[in-house]
Amino acid sequence: MRYSDRPDLDPSGREIPEPSADILARIEANHRDIRPLSCMSIGDSGSFEAMMMSPAKRDHLRALGVVIGASVSRDADGFYLDDGSRVDVSSELTSQLLFRPFGLEN
Repeated sequence: MRYSDRPDLDPSGREIPEPSADILARIEANHRDIRPLSCMSIGDSGSFEAMMMSPAKRDHLRALGVVIGASVSRDADGFYLDDGSRVDVSSELTSQLLFRPFGLEN
């Protein structure tokens, strides 16, 4: 399974709210191999699988190279992409970015 951009509106046209901690917990329970970036340990790496945030935040991150399928790693200084560029993300965003650790691909 590969997640992509989520729709911003439900079928009735109402705005879909930001995901809650409960929703992220349910995603993790059902897809244990997909985790919030906030759970990535130092030395781990994986690929982005979902961006559960507003379109404006997604657009900002895309401009930095954070896109679905991009590789991400963590060291003691923070997160970086496979091209070596550092990505400074808030703790709020690390809970809204989901990744799949390498070695757990479907």
